[in-house]
Amino acid sequence: MHTLQFKKSILFITTLLLLAGCGSGGKSNNSTPQSPSPTTITPNAGADKIAKTGDFIELVSNTGVVGGDSYTLGAGEVDVKGKSNVGTDVVRITWTKLSGPPVALSSDGTTKATARFTAPSTGTEPFVNIVYQLTFYYGNGSTANDQITIRVNRVNQAPQVAISADFDLNAEDTINLSATAIDHDGRVVSYAWEQTAGAAATLSDKSILQPTLTAPAVASATDLEFSLKITDNEGATSTDTLKIHVLPKNTPRINVFFPPANSNFKGEKLAITGKVAGSGAEISSLTVIADGIEYPAKIAANGLWRVEDVSFPKGQTQLNYSVRAVDALDRTSTITSGVTKKELSGGDYLYSVDDVVNIAVDSPNKRVIILATGVNYRDGKLLSVDLLTGKLSSVISDFSNLAQGANPLTLTNMVWDAARKKVYAASSPADPAQKVQIISIDMQTGQRVVLSDSEHGSGPTLKHPTGLALGHNNNLYVADNVASAIVSVDLSNGNRQVIADENTLLFGIDAPLLLAIDPDPAKKRLFMVPNASRAPVFSLDLSGQVATTWLASQPDVLLSLDEYTPGIEYNPLNNELITINSSDRVVRTDVATGVSRSNVELGFAFNAGGYSFDADSQVIYFVSDLFSNLYAMDLVSGQTVQVSRGNQ
Repeated sequence: MHTLQFKKSILFITTLLLLAGCGSGGKSNNSTPQSPSPTTITPNAGADKIAKTGDFIELVSNTGVVGGDSYTLGAGEVDVKGKSNVGTDVVRITWTKLSGPPVALSSDGTTKATARFTAPSTGTEPFVNIVYQLTFYYGNGSTANDQITIRVNRVNQAPQVAISADFDLNAEDTINLSATAIDHDGRVVSYAWEQTAGAAATLSDKSILQPTLTAPAVASATDLEFSLKITDNEGATSTDTLKIHVLPKNTPRINVFFPPANSNFKGEKLAITGKVAGSGAEISSLTVIADGIEYPAKIAANGLWRVEDVSFPKGQTQLNYSVRAVDALDRTSTITSGVTKKELSGGDYLYSVDDVVNIAVDSPNKRVIILATGVNYRDGKLLSVDLLTGKLSSVISDFSNLAQGANPLTLTNMVWDAARKKVYAASSPADPAQKVQIISIDMQTGQRVVLSDSEHGSGPTLKHPTGLALGHNNNLYVADNVASAIVSVDLSNGNRQVIADENTLLFGIDAPLLLAIDPDPAKKRLFMVPNASRAPVFSLDLSGQVATTWLASQPDVLLSLDEYTPGIEYNPLNNELITINSSDRVVRTDVATGVSRSNVELGFAFNAGGYSFDADSQVIYFVSDLFSNLYAMDLVSGQTVQVSRGNQ
């Protein structure tokens, strides 16, 4: 059996932080050396501090260990060790949190054991006290300690609101507006929608989060603009805006899938792809117009269209283009977009993280959902990137905020449930005393709930969940790597049931790593890749008694995956499985023949970030851990653009 060792269990060390905006109060000295000596350096944790949420706090030991040779940063603790035979020498220094809420501790790893953290939210409490103990260990075996108390005063955090991406709508059509509203330290008490521009539309209720909107009748394309203002229980407000492009009734509907608007591309010629649909008439033509040149598109039966080799204007770094569709009744629609010529590697950081757990495409809302960890496991965050603007959302769920619920430790993977608007994530801590969990995260509120663990749901306890796949029967499939089993988790009660293990027919399950499911519920197929240096692909027939089939047609046609590969996904258009392997190549495995091919290289280090395939657009989205930027790749041409713009 292969035991998976995820990099998610590595301790993270962040960039140095500075103490900001802290006052000081009285000193509480609890130094209790066991063997004092006139030449012994005694610990001094410093004066007690008064801070507020968001301030940077620094814990300073004021001395270093002798012969420092090891350093450990744990969940809220720092431990630096050295060596010396001199009894009065300090050979070990620790900072240990005795009380208070979780904090995301960081350090520079020096022998002085200086540690830093951001003062956490107090929730609804007026203040919280955080007590840290500084302990010195001496060469003669004695110890001494001192304590510091940091009082963190509450600061009301403004609520966060996010409306779905801008979109197109036909005149007189009705749609439910999608928005999220989160208050991390209180509650949202009011919602106020307002139309700020365009022909008057009808909102079912301006005082609820997600009203129904009916577009007005228009003779030509027009833009409607709206704002949503939310207010929390202490009067703080937040506002987001929405633009809806209304097309005359029954005109063609055009979508551009690749490249996403406002993205960066480093080449000279670009493929442009999308989808078009008629209303009561077939589409007769679609044309991309750039720099005065017309590029006729090839349109597939399912409406997917593409144009190859659209050239940047000579000497220009900006490519602005329009897409025009005409139907059989000579009705026309036109949309515009653009892309910038720019190097892809480096540049803006998507989010200051040490690790991206994985990502998921929410195609209807034109966003990519990202689950990431920060300076330590308790500093995980769930957020999203708007595919129309490249901008990062506010944090949807902050794992250091206990008011939002469960705070799992080592996150290993995630999957998106569009129907329930939830993310399911697996946590598998290295410490056996900690619970292995499956949690759900509400994308509208950011609330985290334990779905299944040793205390939630019945059935065999999970040992090390890695791959996740959303089932068709209100269930989640989990690849339990250490247990060599695939487990079905009931989403309504967290109950667990083994559906395949080492005794499964034809090929037993050994160290499963990744899962993918056929989106057609009638086919009842689940795909699995084990944790192996040259991994084959197995297909599981779920229609009756579970049996496995080895898809690889010969031993040397394998995926070359490793434990850092974030996932595999099924592409129903070509009946194939898609992943990014450890050599930074896109691998496509034909399910019918079992043959894998790898003809697209990323061009830079993927470095075990997250990735997701959007079957609707045939676009791969991925995040490189090296720079934490979001990229999009056209599956056909292999061209890649940078989507992310950091926090600007």
